[in-house]
Amino acid sequence: MGIKIALLLIIMGLTSACTVQLKAPEKPITINLNVTVEHELELQVSNDVNELFDDNPDLF
Repeated sequence: MGIKIALLLIIMGLTSACTVQLKAPEKPITINLNVTVEHELELQVSNDVNELFDDNPDLF
């Protein structure tokens, strides 16, 4: 039983010596994004609609 207490005290002593410090950077963080967006739009019309336009050019 005494060994368990001794190990517990050693572990507590070792972990209490650890410190973690967080510090904000002195300069601001910049992120440069060069993005190219290409977009294609494809319109498919059925043959019946093509014929309707051909037969009635003044429809629109």
